[in-house]
Amino acid sequence: MTKEKYSTLSTIPFISEKFYEKEKSIWKNSWLMATRESELAEPGSFVTLDIKGIHTSVAILRNGQGELRAYHNNCPHRNGRLFCDRSGKKAAIVCRFHGWAFNLNGQCQAIPEPQLFPGLDKNTISLAAISVDSWGGFVFINLQQNPASSLSDYLQGLPEGLDAFLGDRRWEWHTGYQKEFAANWKDLMNIQHEGYHASHVHKNTLGATFTPEESHNYFYDDSPGVCSRLTVLRPKAENMASLQMSLIQELSMKYGSTSNWVDQDTSRAADESKNAVNLDASDRFVFDCYTFFPNFILFVGTDVLSVMRVWPTGTHSADWEWDWFFKDEMENFGNLFNREHGRMATRNALAEDWPVVEWAHENMRSGAFDKNFVAADMEATVLAHYQKLLQHLEINEAELAQDYE
Repeated sequence: MTKEKYSTLSTIPFISEKFYEKEKSIWKNSWLMATRESELAEPGSFVTLDIKGIHTSVAILRNGQGELRAYHNNCPHRNGRLFCDRSGKKAAIVCRFHGWAFNLNGQCQAIPEPQLFPGLDKNTISLAAISVDSWGGFVFINLQQNPASSLSDYLQGLPEGLDAFLGDRRWEWHTGYQKEFAANWKDLMNIQHEGYHASHVHKNTLGATFTPEESHNYFYDDSPGVCSRLTVLRPKAENMASLQMSLIQELSMKYGSTSNWVDQDTSRAADESKNAVNLDASDRFVFDCYTFFPNFILFVGTDVLSVMRVWPTGTHSADWEWDWFFKDEMENFGNLFNREHGRMATRNALAEDWPVVEWAHENMRSGAFDKNFVAADMEATVLAHYQKLLQHLEINEAELAQDYE
């Protein structure tokens, strides 16, 4: 789908302290991707997630019946932290502060020295539960016990086959990156799901010119939690021939399917997984980039999956996370070479993005311009995320200028 006209976006949501306070509500009411189900494979296995922008820590686990459970990482006694590690396995939940104990279903089992709490019945005490569900092998949490929409409704509009494709047990985590940036969390989202910057910022690392013909946008206006899909194709053969590729790039193109450019028909995923990826069955397919509201971007390739999340730590700072997953089988050294080259090429491209984002955010704070221009085609995904944000907050453009400057 093509947007017919350029748009303008107010800079207020990116630099206003008042707006930052307002948007804290989205982290309390949205479905947030927390982890992969593979990290919670066995009963008692757990993962913790800290949402620093709202001073909230949660723990997600699998109980003895094999069901997912999620709780605020707080002991009801005096708010001690229950899970102090990033991940692990527990037979029971014991608070390090004073030793109160709970089972995996969150029910209090023991209070040390109960005579110190006359009249307190431990059977009436339980952990603060939150909502948890899974889709595509990902585990999502919602801080509300009764969310406004189920996860299924929140993700409505996605291709029917994508759930099974992403839930394939062959996906294995490979590498991850994490860094804090001096920018608003939405700045870090926006540079990753638009193709306009790629021909300029990444002219040395990607070496290609992208046009709307290679960057197809689709929008989910009626979905609460899905903003857009950007499908990226590699340039046509006649344009690829003009690229100034290194010998390493040329060698990498001959093997595998996880590098940016490969010298083969990449429509395989469309045949293997119907209505999942590469929906147009293009033989030049590189990846589908999905933006989930508020902070989750998913790059889905044939055998490679890149997962990005951004977490606000302030109006002008954010934590950024990137994880790689692969499911292709290594049949020879060429396959491994292609995989590692693709990973490093993307790493290098990411490194080119970050100073650009921080400079742009610092410049926004100067007040020189109060609006930004957004291209009709190549940046329409930026507009889609911006509009979804305002919809969730029930704010219009006039209210932005009036109430949040």
